[in-house]
Amino acid sequence: MRVRQATKSDHSEMERIVSNFFQENEFTRLGIEIDLKSTNKLVELITDNHLMLVLETVEEKPTIVGGVGGMIIPFLFNDKVLMFQEFFFYIEPKYRKYSLLLFRELELACKRLEVNNIIMGFPSYNNMDRLERFYKMRGFRKLETHFIKRI
Repeated sequence: MRVRQATKSDHSEMERIVSNFFQENEFTRLGIEIDLKSTNKLVELITDNHLMLVLETVEEKPTIVGGVGGMIIPFLFNDKVLMFQEFFFYIEPKYRKYSLLLFRELELACKRLEVNNIIMGFPSYNNMDRLERFYKMRGFRKLETHFIKRI
């Protein structure tokens, strides 16, 4: 397995990865539908202007099996502090044993880009305790919890 920066040629595969992420999370239970045109715009925006990494096999014809993407933005109250705000972190179930590899490469990429803080999402699903332990073991602190209401 290898991790690399996403390129324009990865757009269609990353749209598939982002769609899979969407389907596994709570969004569908809220009655929110995925819009592939919007997903395409998001993938283009992140790839071209922010940070998106892909996890791919190292075969003759590599296959993208996961990725992480988000925006690099200044902190709201101090624009000298750069934040990486994760929008998605997804690996196909068969390859989830490589989660730590993708996570470590995300941290290294953020350091190279002089990002001071990484904000990772905390989706509400069955593995919440396990995910919380994973983050805490890597030096993260739980900052806040969000609630959503469809109106």
